[in-house]
Amino acid sequence: MPKAPTFMPNPRRNVALPRLAEHHRMMVRIRAFEEAALEALEENLVRGALHPSIGQEAVASGVCLNLAREDVPLSTHRGHDHTLAKGADSVAMMRELFGGAGGCCGGKGGSMHIADFGVGMLRANGVVGANIAIAIGAARPDQLCPAARTGGHLTPEQIADAARTLVRAS
Repeated sequence: MPKAPTFMPNPRRNVALPRLAEHHRMMVRIRAFEEAALEALEENLVRGALHPSIGQEAVASGVCLNLAREDVPLSTHRGHDHTLAKGADSVAMMRELFGGAGGCCGGKGGSMHIADFGVGMLRANGVVGANIAIAIGAARPDQLCPAARTGGHLTPEQIADAARTLVRAS
């Protein structure tokens, strides 16, 4: 019978505590924004639909805080989290939800199509399964273009079609 190890591994050994704290701050920031947006929706300040990303903060933080400035992520219709984690201004984002001047898309994109080109947030997209094709077309060879997707609504054929289109275009 094998002997049990005489030591317990230290779970902090491979964790940079300042980096962990940065992720925690980002997740708290995203949650606070989403809760404020929901309050604004209840007060009829938000124009159109609101698609919060509560419960998905860790994914956005984990992906976007590890991207370079020139990398351009795509998000789903629940894109507030990725946009904030990529570095967008929360006040401009809230103005966008209100449909007013000073919004990061001039008040035209709203919740579902939020973007901030200044920080490299390409866009949120409401078309189910479209982000892979958009990412293939949007990325340059020297950058990452991670594409969030919803559910299992993407088939291998869609990925192959997008790749074929890229090959034909190049």
